[in-house]
Amino acid sequence: MTDIDICNLALGKVSAAKIVALADKDDISLTFLYAQARDELLQLHHWAFALKRTRVSAAGLLNCSAKTITFNNLNPDTITDSGEGFVTAGFEAGDKVTIEGSGSNNTSYGIKIVAAGTLTLETHEEVIAETLENDTDLKLYATPAHIYSFKYARPSDCLDVIAVEEITINDQPNWSIEGDYIVTDEIDSDDQITIEYIKQVTDTTKFSKLFIACLTLKLAAELAMPIANDKVLKDFLLKEFSDMLLNSFVTNVTRSNPDEAFKDSSWVSAGH
Repeated sequence: MTDIDICNLALGKVSAAKIVALADKDDISLTFLYAQARDELLQLHHWAFALKRTRVSAAGLLNCSAKTITFNNLNPDTITDSGEGFVTAGFEAGDKVTIEGSGSNNTSYGIKIVAAGTLTLETHEEVIAETLENDTDLKLYATPAHIYSFKYARPSDCLDVIAVEEITINDQPNWSIEGDYIVTDEIDSDDQITIEYIKQVTDTTKFSKLFIACLTLKLAAELAMPIANDKVLKDFLLKEFSDMLLNSFVTNVTRSNPDEAFKDSSWVSAGH
């Protein structure tokens, strides 16, 4: 089963001609509609084929063994990095830089401006002049401005985070999602956390049969108006989709899936 096959199944439900390539329907942006429907459906349910567990490292310069980090007592004060890695490490204006392993500057400083090799601190922040070369003990963390102590970049294929250190969003978690980052107080001795998340799966050979059935109905509902201009058909397809998705939830429960399949009831009206 390919993405073309799935789209043709959906097109058949709205009495449209088959295609041989997604671009054949560029007048209705089928490529976009298919990808959007697929990713939305992945997020609506904890599909087993889309679950992934991994460890992620805290944002910041976690290895200063080949860098010169300099604390400059200026006006405003700055911290410079010979490796120019501040931007790619996740430092952002408005956040903080938290220092560990320094001789004189082990604290957190508010960041006003971020450049590749320079952090310009807020005007009220004061550092003690210090230069550390190739220091294996020095760590600079990119940390949230308040509430949480650390932030971690979400994996590039992450559509939604389910759990951090086995704590889900329904378990009174001490973590949250802010933009491209997971923010939390959790950190281990390797400066990492373990997360479970829903990954973006584009390989149709990985899809379960139930996922394909749901995706076909969801996509068909999206196509009912632009192709058939039929609101009644759209509503009928959405009802079929909701029933099918509910069936997938029941299937997971009967198989004793420990994860909650839905975080709320918004899936019922999914598909717009």
